[in-house]
Amino acid sequence: MTAIHKRTTIPRVWAKQNFAVFVRAEYFPLTLAMVSSSQKRILTWLSQFSSDIENSWDVSRDIALPGIADGLGVVRSALNGPLKKLENSGMVFKRMGHVIGGGSRRRQVFHITEKGREYISNHESKLNKKSKTGKIFGNMPNHVQVFGRDDTIS
Repeated sequence: MTAIHKRTTIPRVWAKQNFAVFVRAEYFPLTLAMVSSSQKRILTWLSQFSSDIENSWDVSRDIALPGIADGLGVVRSALNGPLKKLENSGMVFKRMGHVIGGGSRRRQVFHITEKGREYISNHESKLNKKSKTGKIFGNMPNHVQVFGRDDTIS
């Protein structure tokens, strides 16, 4: 009886919020609909590398934590949470490998699984892709004539 009494004294909003967070974190695995934007960016980054390098000892820095962080423009510590969730969901796996140009130290390298590749291919059009073309505001610049570089230009 006391446990029920104590539970009813907890504010209803607080109990619902904590319960929702607890249920999401503990009982439900990461589904395809629950992939965050940072996880999508990581999956997109890792999907550009072939699955052929999954068994090779020497790998590029781009699939190690520092390389992923540099490629996405974030700090390394920002990747730990999203990578752990992706690993628990089976979209990414990690292993130890030698990073080329990284000395003799072994590092954890990350690879995207087939499940992760399927997600990226199914949601590729929905992912936000930044435009790599610039926009000109105002008047267009005048035509510029280049002197002394005719051999290089043609």
